[in-house]
Amino acid sequence: MKSVRGSSVAYAEDLTGVDLYRYRSEWYLMEDGQWFHSDSWKGPFLAVPVSQVPSAVRNVPVLYRRCWQTSAIG
Repeated sequence: MKSVRGSSVAYAEDLTGVDLYRYRSEWYLMEDGQWFHSDSWKGPFLAVPVSQVPSAVRNVPVLYRRCWQTSAIG
């Protein structure tokens, strides 16, 4: 995990097809325009609406987004 500059969010830089973020002790995954949440990086990840994704995660700079679609930002 690498820190997102100027943020309390960390991201997994070596994944393909998904974006994985840690914020505090929770995990958020973006895949195919859908957000998922888990208490562990191992999962299970459950789908959540974008309104339940912390703004710190939703607002990470574009440099840290590979799999986002416009609807994922909220």
